[in-house]
Amino acid sequence: MSALPTCTCVVPTYRRREALARLLAGIAAQLGDPAARAGFDVLVVVDGSTDGTRELVAALDYPVPLAAVWQPNAGLAAARNRGLAAARGEIVWFLDDDMTPADGLVARHRAAHAGGAERLVVGPCLPPPGRPVLAAVRHWAERQYAELAAAGAVRDARYFSAANTSGPARLWRGAGGFDERLRGWGGEDYELGLRLLRAGVEIAYDPEALAWHEQVRTVAAFCRDCRDQGRNAVRIAELHPDAAGDLFPRGSASLGLRALGRLCRGRPGRWRAAAALAAAAAAAEARLPGDRAGALRLARAASRLAGSAELDPDGRLTSRLFERSPVGPPR
Repeated sequence: MSALPTCTCVVPTYRRREALARLLAGIAAQLGDPAARAGFDVLVVVDGSTDGTRELVAALDYPVPLAAVWQPNAGLAAARNRGLAAARGEIVWFLDDDMTPADGLVARHRAAHAGGAERLVVGPCLPPPGRPVLAAVRHWAERQYAELAAAGAVRDARYFSAANTSGPARLWRGAGGFDERLRGWGGEDYELGLRLLRAGVEIAYDPEALAWHEQVRTVAAFCRDCRDQGRNAVRIAELHPDAAGDLFPRGSASLGLRALGRLCRGRPGRWRAAAALAAAAAAAEARLPGDRAGALRLARAASRLAGSAELDPDGRLTSRLFERSPVGPPR
């Protein structure tokens, strides 16, 4: 086997001290072998947290070099870029702070780069068995990772995520890192994925490089994230006009969203109110027994559109969702 390249695991974090402690303990548990520890370090980027995260990292007796850098809160893209700039390893492995490594995760990412291939390696982030999770989120994850497993690679930027992804530092840096204009939740991974794929970068998918996603999110928090995602969709469409078809697929609005659209008539204020009502309905749905997700799907779409409408008040982009598609149903 080729010698393992050096590797820095970069963990951006914001107000998740306990989750970070769980993640760091999980990584440490996989570093018992001296060979696993050789050339490996962990860098935590504290994005403005004042919850004791820095003190936690400083107090840990860790099996490999562990450091924390602090910055004023600037968002996930900026935190990842700060870690990328400071990383010492030949390989940079980004891992979100609400993950727990499944057995063998550290070794899997390191071995993936032993041959020196110029590629990124994406691993799945799945909810732990038995963990309650919003049905729409679970269905999305199941569909996405099944498609990636079948393809063996990421070929569509919509499926690119850096939450559990490793690759040569020079590849990350050569791509320009993450776009810090994308604030809030969602969008920075997709935008970087666009640039990587257009540059011809290979993005492999390894279903065995599994991280358990310990995310705990209410319906209200999910819908707030979707509003952020909608705002960033407009920003990305302005940066990459040819991506508008992916971000705002022509004719893709569901019947429920079309009904809301007739009431809102493209007005951002009305969309905010409609999204709030849809979120309340989804929260009520979540309290019912069974695996219902219809109201949540509508709330997700309405929240995303409410966010987009804030930055697209004339409907140049959002109106596409309600047009008739000349080429058949949306993908």
